[in-house]
Amino acid sequence: DGKIVPMEKVDDDVASKENEESLRDKATEAADTISHNVQKNIVTMKEEAPKLLKIGQDVTGISTRVELREWASAQLKLGTECLSQFMRGYRKGRDDEIDRMLHEYFKDLDDDKESSGEGVEKILDGEVVTDGDQKLVKRKKRVWGRQVRRKLKEQGSKPLVTI
Repeated sequence: DGKIVPMEKVDDDVASKENEESLRDKATEAADTISHNVQKNIVTMKEEAPKLLKIGQDVTGISTRVELREWASAQLKLGTECLSQFMRGYRKGRDDEIDRMLHEYFKDLDDDKESSGEGVEKILDGEVVTDGDQKLVKRKKRVWGRQVRRKLKEQGSKPLVTI
């Protein structure tokens, strides 16, 4: 046909074909290696699994599914008991802190009423302390909850202080 093909183009085509062949060779080698490793892993697992199972049974003392279920049940019961104890302690601490906070809050309200002369007779076994010119009444901690204190606050009466 009379067409002249430049030499550079021929070299590029040859180089790209060689590059493709080398990539295919590398991919084939990688696939062969992976296949060989997978086969080795399968053989090793078949050989080692019974040994590992026996070691696990010896260490834990669990050899049947029934024993495993019993152990798991015991662990769940233990976890539930631990969580229950934690929650009891948490609730007690929370309630004590709320009572302490409300006691401080209502102490200010009670002090306002005392300064006006109201409700001093309702303090049980209060200890009178002299601080300079002032007489102060020490109170003991309240033992009821916030609902009672709110109700008494709404009624305008001073709550009783108990031991």
